Formats: sequence, structure tokens, C-alpha cells
Amino acid sequence: MYQVRSLFVRCGAAFAVVLALVSLSTNPSMAQGRDEPGAVYVLSNQSPNSVLVYARAANGTLSFSGSFLTGGTGAGTGVDPLGSQESIVLGQGNRFLFAVNAGSNDVSAFTADATGLHLRLLDREPSGGSQPVSVAVNGNLVYVVNGSGSIQGFTFDPVSGHLSAISGSLQSLPGGASAGPGQIGISPDGAVLI
Repeated sequence: MYQVRSLFVRCGAAFAVVLALVSLSTNPSMAQGRDEPGAVYVLSNQSPNSVLVYARAANGTLSFSGSFLTGGTGAGTGVDPLGSQESIVLGQGNRFLFAVNAGSNDVSAFTADATGLHLRLLDREPSGGSQPVSVAVNGNLVYVVNGSGSIQGFTFDPVSGHLSAISGSLQSLPGGASAGPGQIGISPDGAVLI
């Protein structure tokens, strides 16, 4: 089992490097170092959980900028305890950020300042299940998938900063808790939940 996992990790890392090189070669402004500065967000997944913010320079170098508490707890240490993608995402013109709290079974909403380097916690709501692993955003729609095998939908009000559970959106995945979800997504037109 260890050999299979090790092979999977090596293949995944090689694919990520190839993908990065392809994206650099197809984006002339980035390849020539004219990328815009910005921010990179990482979820600590600890207790307490926090969003770690790194300033990204135009040349791609990162420097630690700050840590912002989510109000919840993470799943703890170890090699990728969530085993997921998109545990933290930006939405609505990069003005709002949403993060899962796998240890406290909820999702947090933040607002970001114009630089993206400073966050303010707006709301925290139950995820509708246990161990939320991934969040997806499309406009004012926010969906969370739980490791326990369920999804929960929310609407997000950018004026009040509150998440509100959508009535009837709590659904079990086929296979229930054994489904092992790793990511949730919403189609660009908002019509399909993946």
C-alpha cells in the first residue's frame, strides 16, 4: 500500500510541475515576469484553525503576511488530513474568502481588503455534517461537502456578510459516509453542482 501511495504522490508532483511549466509558457506576461502582485492563502487546519496569508511579489516570491483565525478548529496534523481540494476559496471578485473547519464542522466567511493581505471574519455556520473538506462558490451561492458524505448549500449576503443555509439543500451523497468526497464544484453558470 505504501508503494502505491508513494508512486501516486510522485506522479502527482510530476504532473503539477508539468502543469506549472505549461501555464508559464502559455502566459507571456507571467513568463516574462510581469505578473501582478497578490496574495496566497493557506489553511492551517490546526486547533485553532486559521488562514495563513502570504504576499506574492510580481516575480512570484512569497513572504508571510499574517494569520487570521477562522473561529473554528481544523482536523489536526499529518500528511494532508483532509485529503481534498478547495478547502479555502475566494469568491465575488476576490473580495470574500470561504474556509472549512473540519474539526468543528463548520465553514467561515471572511472579507479581504483591497490588497488581499488582510482578512476580517464575517460569519461561521454549521456545514450540515461532519468534517467539511471542500467549499465551492459561484456568485452568492456557497456549497460545502462533508467527509461524512453530505453537502450543504448556503446563500451569502455580501452586505451583511452572513451565510444562510438554503432550505432543502442538505443532501446525502450516494454511498453516504463511505463516499469519501474530496472536492465540490459549481458549474460556471451555477446550474450544476459537481
